[in-house]
Amino acid sequence: VLRILPTPQHGDCYTSKRPLIALCDSASPGPSFCSLSFISIRGGEQVKSIKFKNQILDVLANKRSVVVSFAERFAVFDAASLEDRMAVTTCYPCPCPLGGTAPVNPLALGERWLAYADKKLNQSKRSSGGCESEGQTSYTATVLHAAKSLSKGLRGLGESVAHSLAGGRSTSQSPSPPNADAPQPGVVTILDIEGNEEEDGQDSEEQYDPIVAHFVAHTEAIIALKFDASGMLLVTCDRRGHDFHVFRINPHPCGPGLAAVHHLYVLHRGDTTAKVQDIALSPDSRWAAISTLRGTTHIFALSAYGGACGVRTHTSPRVVNRLSRFQRSAGLPIHSSAHTSGSPVSDGVGAGTWFP
Repeated sequence: VLRILPTPQHGDCYTSKRPLIALCDSASPGPSFCSLSFISIRGGEQVKSIKFKNQILDVLANKRSVVVSFAERFAVFDAASLEDRMAVTTCYPCPCPLGGTAPVNPLALGERWLAYADKKLNQSKRSSGGCESEGQTSYTATVLHAAKSLSKGLRGLGESVAHSLAGGRSTSQSPSPPNADAPQPGVVTILDIEGNEEEDGQDSEEQYDPIVAHFVAHTEAIIALKFDASGMLLVTCDRRGHDFHVFRINPHPCGPGLAAVHHLYVLHRGDTTAKVQDIALSPDSRWAAISTLRGTTHIFALSAYGGACGVRTHTSPRVVNRLSRFQRSAGLPIHSSAHTSGSPVSDGVGAGTWFP
């Protein structure tokens, strides 16, 4: 693993050594891939080395934090001092994904938030929204499923009545309750990894909760997560790689239980199984590119507000408002001179004029 670390905005303890790289290889003493070295590109010397008990899977970094991921956990370090800040041990790794031999611990790091696959769903922390099922069923399929369920119920009722009349016991048994401690795949938790640092400088009696949102994104294990440039959109993918989900995160200051997670899109790649290799989004969040180990890259048109994408939303050089009727914000072309047609509206419209 090799990553170039961005220069922190303030409080940098290694200003004279920047830029730095984070390197994890098998050449270090001790177990292979269990130590992370920070090396100065300017001088070539090692600034700091951190040893871990488990093998390092990946390293993510922004101007505030450095995140080191392992098989079932991750650790967050301060980018300025390289000191540990927090650790999470409740990750749900994607077990032996197709096209790979080692499990994957998916993480997404934005400017302030960090998203990861959680082991179980905590109802007290659950946000509204998310994904309840893998796609919508048609009306015909719904009717057939209802008819089949009704026939099974009537058949079971007839068997129960027959056994009762014959003096026998009913063979039907109540279903066993699900194991609350069993891991649940497809759960995503978003943390504010910078808020704890800000709360340390303030006197507050309330305990800080770093969870921003907690919701169900898929019914299977998640293999990839990606934030957009704004940090408000999150793209998720499960291990089969058939569909990609796009969510818009709306946090609430009172906690994750009041946060809203809007499910904007289900991007369908295909019916063949493929392991997702990388996800990239354009700076304006209007395009998403997803590559797989099959050697294919799929490009999708998006809108930060959701809804259909078309000529109005994706041919303008700037992002347009969702329902705006005004010229500038709706992305309509602005002419440099007034029209000479007979229309009373166009004759009075000049460059930069707003009209409903």
